[in-house]
Formats: sequence, C-alpha cells, structure tokens
Amino acid sequence: MLTSLWCWRGSLPTSSLLIFLSQLVLTSALSVSATPLNLVPDLVTTPPVIMNQLALIQSQPPLDVLPGLQQAENEDPLNSPHPVPWNWMMKTQEEYSQQGRSGLRYYRSPALLSPDGKYAAYSRIEMRAEPDLYASKALSVMFLENIKTGELQVIRANSPIALYLEKAGENSEEMAGVISLLMPVSWSEDGDRLLARQFEGAFSSSDVSDYAVVWNQETRESKTLGVNAETTATDASILLGWSHTQPDQVLFRSASLGEETESIFSVGLNGQTNLVSDEEAVIYGQLINRSWTGVQALR
Repeated sequence: MLTSLWCWRGSLPTSSLLIFLSQLVLTSALSVSATPLNLVPDLVTTPPVIMNQLALIQSQPPLDVLPGLQQAENEDPLNSPHPVPWNWMMKTQEEYSQQGRSGLRYYRSPALLSPDGKYAAYSRIEMRAEPDLYASKALSVMFLENIKTGELQVIRANSPIALYLEKAGENSEEMAGVISLLMPVSWSEDGDRLLARQFEGAFSSSDVSDYAVVWNQETRESKTLGVNAETTATDASILLGWSHTQPDQVLFRSASLGEETESIFSVGLNGQTNLVSDEEAVIYGQLINRSWTGVQALR
C-alpha cells in the first residue's frame, strides 16, 4: 500500500516546475529513440580499477537486493529496492537550511561491475542545497567505465524531466526543486545490457516516479522506458529489475496513493506494457566499493 511518499519541510516547488509536472501526459510507454552515448575522456580523474581478481569474476547469480545498497543513508521515498541516498540528501539540505546559506555536496555510488568484468557503472549525485527545500536541486551523472582502458562514457535518461532539464539548463530558475537521479541497477545475465533507474520529480511534491534506462553494449545506445499511462493510472511506478521469465523486459511496481493493492507491469524494449502476475524481478552484477564511494568533500 502506498499511503505517502515522505514528509516535506518548506514551501511548494516553483510554479514553473509544478506546471510542467501537471502537463506530463504519457499516452504510451516512454520508448525514446536510441541515443548514442557521449564520450568524455577529459573526465577520467581516477585510474581504472584493474585488479587481478577481475579476470576471475563470473556471472553473478540473481539477487533480490545487491549487497551494500540497503544502508541507513539510503532509505528511499518510493521504498525502492534500489534506493537513492535520500537520508544523506535530506541531512545535507537540513544543514544548509540551518546555516541559512547555499551549498554543494557530492555522493558517489558503488561501482556495478558487469558479469564479464569489462565495464563498471556508477553515478555521481550532486545535491545543490538552498535554505529552502523547494529551491534545492538533486542531479546526477552516470558513468560507464571501460575497465581495461579507463575510458568513461556518460549515460543519460530521455525521461520527461531529464529532457526538460537538458533544454532549460541546470541553472535555470524554473528548474528549482527538480530531482533527476540516474543510478545503475543491474546488468543482464550475460552483460550485454545495463539497466538503470531514473528517479525524477520535485522536492515538496508527491509527483515522483521511476523510469528505466537500458544501455546496449553492442549498439552503444540507450532507451528510456516507462509504464504506459493508458495501461494503468497510478501515482508512481517503481523500477524492480529484469523480468525473470522474459529477460528482455523490465518490471515495475505501480500503486496509487491510498490504494491497498499494487500491480506489477512488464515493459518491453519496444515500450509495450503488460500487467503480469506471479512474476519476480532479478538483477545481476557485483558491487565494488572504491576509495571515493560515498560522501565527497564538503563545499
């Protein structure tokens, strides 16, 4: 039962962002045309992780929740099995609010290693705290690292808020209060695809939801998927993982505020959404904690 998302402190988000959220009408599952990844070799600031044991890593068995993610600082507003560092975000906001000033802090997720040991995916989360919560921003950059060469690529979501944020600009006043976080969730069993969670919405608002971003190793392109609004009318969708029976599909849990029941939907790479039953989500990969994993330097 989804009774509430979280308790907010402060005023409402900006009218511009609320208007945008209210105008989001998804008439079909969001299946955006494939998007090439941008190479960012200038962002390589740490040497690639090349360890002898990487050559010995085999495909990991399915896990309900990858170890190391269910930590106190990672309680999730949607109760996702793949949580964002929400408590850290709220603690950061509270500290700057008490000081009456703006501030910037970073958080790095653990690296999710592919079953073949060729790639590691991780995210850098940026909390732009303001004295008022409704004016703060939570953004992220998700990196894909080639373990052998150290080359980095950036994966981006083509979800509604992510696209609007790219158009308006991160520093735009109308994007005050925005939340746009992309984090790796799972590799496919053979490591040819990467699944990531795009969590987006606005502070001081219950308009939040998940989208899935799937990157294909062969084509080096990604697709963004969401639950079809014509199939179900829900307040929020939560990404669970890959379908156990249909490995080319992803599973979402959807619910409405105040409703007792939750539904499970599968979404194919073509955007087709189906209501399913007796279906379990699986995830693959191994988490690696690097020296910079977790909270970064204060500013």
